[in-house]
Amino acid sequence: MSLNKLPSFPNRIFLDTNVVQFMNTFSEYIFDNYFDKDRPYLGKNLMRDIESLRFFIQLGHRNSWPLVVSRNSLSELLQTPEPNRRASLSQWAAELRGYFLETNPYEKESYFSHSQRQQLDHLLNFVPQEGDRKLLMDAKEFDCDFFLTVDYKTIIRYKTQIHKLLGLNVMSPTDMINYLKPWIGFLR
Repeated sequence: MSLNKLPSFPNRIFLDTNVVQFMNTFSEYIFDNYFDKDRPYLGKNLMRDIESLRFFIQLGHRNSWPLVVSRNSLSELLQTPEPNRRASLSQWAAELRGYFLETNPYEKESYFSHSQRQQLDHLLNFVPQEGDRKLLMDAKEFDCDFFLTVDYKTIIRYKTQIHKLLGLNVMSPTDMINYLKPWIGFLR
């Protein structure tokens, strides 16, 4: 494959709240390559996404992926009912968000006006959950070109419509690794 036929390289990658949760829940495996053999069976698709997320993060350590987590992501995580889990998730998300803002000091908290957000929310009404629509708008606001999620029911199933409307490439971790395959030799 020639260089001019490679897929576009990710500029910024927005992490859906569920990916932040995965990174926290499976952190020992994703970051330290330790997998608890006593963990209950998670299913083939879930394990494939966890493995892909681990590989994606390894590539990112070498290539400094610009990973984006928004205020709305933090708000969602603060609604976790179990206090210890909520504290762990919100701290992890705040660290991810803080790192992005430190490495991108000229980022504004909001580019869209209230009326622009309302208009986008109306256009995204095919996405059933309001929280998901907010995160998709956040990704667009932060000029992300990829939206990483494991939400197969309410985001990935609408990836074509979302791409047409917002220009966001919605992918699961497994989809992202498959997308990056032509680049992997350059990334290692």
